Amino acid sequence: MSRLLVFALLLAWGGDALACKCAQRPLAEYFNAAELVFMGELVGHMPEGESVRLDFRLPARAYKPAVGFSASEVTVYTANHSAACGLNAELGAIYAVFASRVDGRYQANSCDGTRIHFARGQAEPTGFEDVPARFVARQLNALAGLDMLASVIANQPEPGNPGNDSLVGLLDIKVFSHGGSARLFESPDAGATIMATVNDYELLLTRESGYEFPSAVVFARIDGWSRLKLQDGRFGWLPPDEAGTFMPYAELPVGRLAYLTASWSGFAWPEPGAGIPLRSSLAGQANESGQAIEVPVNILQSTEVGGMTWFQVEVLADNPCEGGEGGEGGEGRSTLGGWIPAYGADGQPNAWFWSRGC
Repeated sequence: MSRLLVFALLLAWGGDALACKCAQRPLAEYFNAAELVFMGELVGHMPEGESVRLDFRLPARAYKPAVGFSASEVTVYTANHSAACGLNAELGAIYAVFASRVDGRYQANSCDGTRIHFARGQAEPTGFEDVPARFVARQLNALAGLDMLASVIANQPEPGNPGNDSLVGLLDIKVFSHGGSARLFESPDAGATIMATVNDYELLLTRESGYEFPSAVVFARIDGWSRLKLQDGRFGWLPPDEAGTFMPYAELPVGRLAYLTASWSGFAWPEPGAGIPLRSSLAGQANESGQAIEVPVNILQSTEVGGMTWFQVEVLADNPCEGGEGGEGGEGRSTLGGWIPAYGADGQPNAWFWSRGC
C-alpha cells in the first residue's frame, strides 16, 4: 500500500472519529428533554468565540413552554463546527429547535433533535424517525398540550383542601340580607376561635355574581363550611348556618356573556382531555396598555373528567361588546371550538363572565 493511500485512509479515519454522531430518537424524547421547543425562521447568525449565535423569528407561539413564553424572536447558541454537533446556519430556513439553558443562555445542537425542517431548494420538509414531516407540527402541538395539562393538574385547586387559595365558587351570605353579621372561624369547626366578625361584603374579597350583586369568593368547601378571604389578606371559615347559596365555578360562566382570561393557554381539545388539541393565537395577547385581552367566548356546558372540570367553548371572532354577533344566547362567528380545562397552569380560572353585560 502506498504512503499516499495510507495517509488518505488515516485522514478519513480521523475525520470520522471527530464527526458528531448520535442515534436518532423519537420526537417525544427530544421534546421532553428540551426546555424550549419552537419552529422558527433563521433570520441572522454571527460567530461569537467558540459558538455561533442564531437568531430566530417565531411565526407562532413556542410549543414548550406552552404558557409563560410569548417572545416573537429567540436567540439560540450552537458550537461553531460540526464536529462538536454545531448546527449549520442557513438564513431563511425553518428550523425545528429543541433548546436548553446552559450558562444562562439557550443552546442547541444537532444531537438534541434540532434540524432544518424546510429550506429553499429543499424538495420536501424533513421529519423525524417516528413522525413524517407533514405531521411534525401537529405532533408538537399534541405534546405541548400534554405538557400544559400536566401543569394544570399539578396546580388545579382542590375544593376540599383547607389551604386552597384559588377560586372554587361564589357565595351569597344570607345573614347580610337581614342586616346581621357573619362570623369567620380560624378553622371549619364550631369549636374553633372566631377570628373576625363582618357585616358587609366590602370587608371580604368578592366578585359580582350578577349585575351589581356582590358575592364572596370561596376558596374551599368542607362540610358546608366556606373558606373566605378578608380584604386584609387573612382567610377565615364561614359556618353553614350563616351561608346562603353557593355557586360553584363550574356553573357560573355557562350560558352567560363570557370570556377567557389571561390564564388560558389557547388550547382546545375535541373531547375533554382527549385527542389532538387545536391552539388559538388569541391567547396571551395584550392591548396597548399591556393588559391581557379578554377573549370572548360562548360556554356551552361543563363536565368533570378524572376530577378535572372542563368547559365546552366556542371562541368568538368578534367581541359582542364591540359590535360582534356573539353574546348571551347568540351564535357569533366561531374561530375555535372544543373543550378547555376550567383552570389554567397557574391554578386560576380560565373563564369568567361579564356580570354587568357590555
